[in-house]
Amino acid sequence: MAINFNGVARFYNFSEKFFFGNLLDRSRNRFLNYCTKINSILILGEGCGQFLIELLRVNEFCEVSIIESSSEMICIQKCLLLEKDIDRVSFHCIPIDELIVSKSFDLICTHFFWDCFSYREISTFLPYYTKLLKKDGIWLNSDFVDSDNRLLHADFLKIRLMYWFFRITTGIRARKVEPFYHHAIKNSLQLIDHDEIRSGFIKSEVFKKSLN
Repeated sequence: MAINFNGVARFYNFSEKFFFGNLLDRSRNRFLNYCTKINSILILGEGCGQFLIELLRVNEFCEVSIIESSSEMICIQKCLLLEKDIDRVSFHCIPIDELIVSKSFDLICTHFFWDCFSYREISTFLPYYTKLLKKDGIWLNSDFVDSDNRLLHADFLKIRLMYWFFRITTGIRARKVEPFYHHAIKNSLQLIDHDEIRSGFIKSEVFKKSLN
């Protein structure tokens, strides 16, 4: 079954706030300071548009491309846009493996995105997208930190419940959150900044594309 978030789009934001409060928004917005002078931005899997609105607020000149496989999620994102920002955002309702573009980007953002994919899928998709990032370009990533050592901790029980729910409702194939860092360094991305929330439960990372 193909991944499809249309069925959960309308209550996705409520569910996020119910289970995690503002923790995910804090993580998404932690490194907005890297976005203020960026021209071209690619966002993979923007969800309900929380990060997009903050991004457009701090950067009034950037152009944003969004890859989102859920048409319902895109409708929600479009409803949040101010009229002055509509022409700055382009939406592509396609799966991650169907994007074909000739342009490159100054910044790529993946917030709570890779947790939908298995180790093998990330290893397959990431090389293509790192090629779309310009030399010295920035990559922002936020995600949960999955840990078998803390399996009985309340926060990590929420992760297990989350995976059970989304495997049933959306068709994701992942069973745990794969650490993005290990994939990033294999694809010429160098970690230059990071932060953790609630004792390492959620991590925000900033990578820069290295010279090689």
